[in-house]
Amino acid sequence: MATRTASERRAEAARRYDAYLASCSTRQLLDRISDKWVTLVLSALADGPQRYSDLSRRIAGVSQKMLTQTLRSLERDGW
Repeated sequence: MATRTASERRAEAARRYDAYLASCSTRQLLDRISDKWVTLVLSALADGPQRYSDLSRRIAGVSQKMLTQTLRSLERDGW
């Protein structure tokens, strides 16, 4: 394995964390939290765990399907 200089390591790190690239972890986080329902669900859950029906009542306008999909995707992503 070749030894790299500090400037080469910084350049590599900058390439890995380029938010304009779809594979960047920053971009993936922004994609997740920019969803309207995700933001509302996370803010509702900031007070602690809640039952599905409580979330449904608290978040006006969310359909059963969207709330279920949002909760499943958050759980799958480890939130």
